[in-house]
Amino acid sequence: IYKEKATGAWSMLSALGIIQQSGILEGAQLPHHRLQMMWPVLGRLASTCEVYARECCEFFKEVAETGQDVRDAILQMEAIYESAVRYPFGAAPRLRDSAAVTFKVGQVYRHKNYGYTAVICGWATRCEMSEDWIEQMGVDRLPKGRDQPFYNSLVDEGDRPTQATFVAEENIILLSAPTKVQHQEIGKYFKGWDPQSGYIANEDTMFAYPEL
Repeated sequence: IYKEKATGAWSMLSALGIIQQSGILEGAQLPHHRLQMMWPVLGRLASTCEVYARECCEFFKEVAETGQDVRDAILQMEAIYESAVRYPFGAAPRLRDSAAVTFKVGQVYRHKNYGYTAVICGWATRCEMSEDWIEQMGVDRLPKGRDQPFYNSLVDEGDRPTQATFVAEENIILLSAPTKVQHQEIGKYFKGWDPQSGYIANEDTMFAYPEL
């Protein structure tokens, strides 16, 4: 019982640290009874996954400010917690269908228009950015528009220092002889290099993007 209490206290302290560091609850009016009811859920989130704890903090702030029904709010927060337990890296895995998504995580390419070299570190079946971003980048003016795969990419620092991009599939020209990409976040997604196929995904990346 003491171990459980100690774990719960540590979880709540972790959650408090996340709240203080993010500043997302600054200025929010937090009624004491809501704090008492929601805090245990937030504490468990903090001990499971910081990504989900932050998401829950944002939701917690909205509930506090709008007067939403506390019981409904707790159910929604519990759902976030269950998702964190099931997908500890922050999102459900994406299974690639090669008929719909041509390229793989770890492959190196050259941008058709801008000529820079980059490595793919993630993908989406269509453009998932905001409408403002889509308009600013002229996505709807592309021949295939927003309804085509887009790829998260790390650009070689020799071409564009410390840049990450979200690139339409039609603008990717895969390198038949891949070259290494210099970028400070390579180690975040990859654990090695294969001269034939490109970068080798690490455990987190393999979980997020398992190959069929």
